[in-house]
Amino acid sequence: MLAMAASQFSFLPGGAGAAEVGVGSLLLPLMGREQAAAAVLVWRLISYHLYLAAGAPLLLLYSARMLRQR
Repeated sequence: MLAMAASQFSFLPGGAGAAEVGVGSLLLPLMGREQAAAAVLVWRLISYHLYLAAGAPLLLLYSARMLRQR
C-alpha cells in the first residue's frame, strides 16, 4: 500500500517504476537483493499483468458488440 501511494508522487507518466522501487526498497531490509527482485516481479505480475490478460478479451468482446450495434 505504501509503494502504491509512492507511485502517486512520481514524475513519470502513470507512476511507471515508482511502485516497483517502493516495494523493492521496503523489501530490501527483510531479504536479499535477488529475492526482493523476484518478489517485486511476482507482485507486479499478479497486481497488473493478470488484470490486463483478463480484461483484454472482455474489451474485445464489448468492442465487437458496440461495432455490431452501429
